Amino acid sequence: LAIPVAPPDLGRLPAADREQLAQYAAAALGVMLGYKSRGPDPKLVILQKAIETLAAVPDRAVTVKALQTLVGDQDDALTTHFDGQYDAKHYARLSQDLLSLGLQHRRLLDGPDRLDVDTLLGRGAAARPGKARLSVISTQFLGDDHATDFWVSQLLLAVERWTRQHPAPHLQAVFLFDEADRYLPAVGKPATKGPMESLLRRARSAGVGVFLATQSPGDLDYKCRDQVTTWLVGKVKEAVAIGKLRPVLEAKPGAADRLADQAAGEFYLAREGEVRPV
Repeated sequence: LAIPVAPPDLGRLPAADREQLAQYAAAALGVMLGYKSRGPDPKLVILQKAIETLAAVPDRAVTVKALQTLVGDQDDALTTHFDGQYDAKHYARLSQDLLSLGLQHRRLLDGPDRLDVDTLLGRGAAARPGKARLSVISTQFLGDDHATDFWVSQLLLAVERWTRQHPAPHLQAVFLFDEADRYLPAVGKPATKGPMESLLRRARSAGVGVFLATQSPGDLDYKCRDQVTTWLVGKVKEAVAIGKLRPVLEAKPGAADRLADQAAGEFYLAREGEVRPV
């Protein structure tokens, strides 16, 4: 499934949302380009503003090719954001890297089958009365970890945009992410982390459920645990992970101490201050 660099309606969003989504998109592309986010990088700033500039043009798609041309030409609509403060070498390097990226990952960025959340969920033209669609997406053929981080981060952005456009007071869709600690780690900041945090904050009120599955619950970012209202905790042997899960199970004294002894299929269900075995 080819995936857009930025949401198609990015230019019509409020300024704050437009800037945040452009920042997420630039960070995801930056990972694929091999740029480091540990310190300020002019190329990432230029890339973000290039995405915003293209998105502001009516009926103009934000593609890697369009970004490469805009940056390579040092278009006035782009450079006016920086008042001449960035050297030409930054534009030249970014343009060259975008050219290489577009050639190397053409199938990922411009393939014939494009990601569409309605199609994934079996809604709209893809709906079948009385049927709920189950879609399974495998990332193992995307290549390296950078390509996977980019793809999943853009999927998360697409899902969040969908939830904003289709709010509902009842549960209407569920997304499950396996190996979720990779996308929402306690240490590090992959391109998926910001979009996943945002989705966890917003999805529930729009009638969208999010399941995070992991064999390493201690590696999940602890700051997001308040957004998780229901836990199913199976066998956990690592002392550090058990320590991090104690607050989740505190309503049932001794439950955390029994995690390492649980058999296959045995879990503690924790929600709304209640903890019980299932």
